[in-house]
Amino acid sequence: MAGPEIRRGAPTPPVALPLDRSVRLDAAWIDVPGELIAGWRSEGIGISVDPEDRAEHGRDWWPLTQGWAIHDSQVPTVPAVVVAPATTDQVASVLRSCNDRRIPVTPMAGRSGVCGAALAIHGGVALDLTQLAGIVHVDDRSLLV
Repeated sequence: MAGPEIRRGAPTPPVALPLDRSVRLDAAWIDVPGELIAGWRSEGIGISVDPEDRAEHGRDWWPLTQGWAIHDSQVPTVPAVVVAPATTDQVASVLRSCNDRRIPVTPMAGRSGVCGAALAIHGGVALDLTQLAGIVHVDDRSLLV
C-alpha cells in the first residue's frame, strides 16, 4: 500500500482552495516579462506559472485569509510567477533581475507568519525558498541565520 506523498520542505496548505475562486485584495499588480522567466528557466531555476500553484502561493496561514477561502471562495492575491531557486546563487540572480526591473519579490518559505506578511500583494515574484537546504551560519550576536 502506497503512503501519502512526502513533500520535504513544502509548506502545509492552510485550508483547501476553492475551485471557483476570486482574488480578494485589489492593488496595483505587476507582471513578470516572459523573457525574464525564460532566462531563469535556462539557469535551471524552478518556475511555475500554473494558476493553481500561483493561487497556493498567494496566501499564508493568516486566519483572515483562511476565512476568505472558506466563506467567500477567495484568495488574497496571486503572484505573477512562482520562482523556486535551489541555490543562493540562483536567489541572487532572481533578486538582481527583479531589482533591475523594479519587480516586487515576496519571499516565502513555510508561509506560516499568520499575519499576511507572505502575500504577494502587487503580483511580481513569489520567491519560494523551500528548495534551499541547510543552515550555513548562525550569528548569535545579530540573531541572523
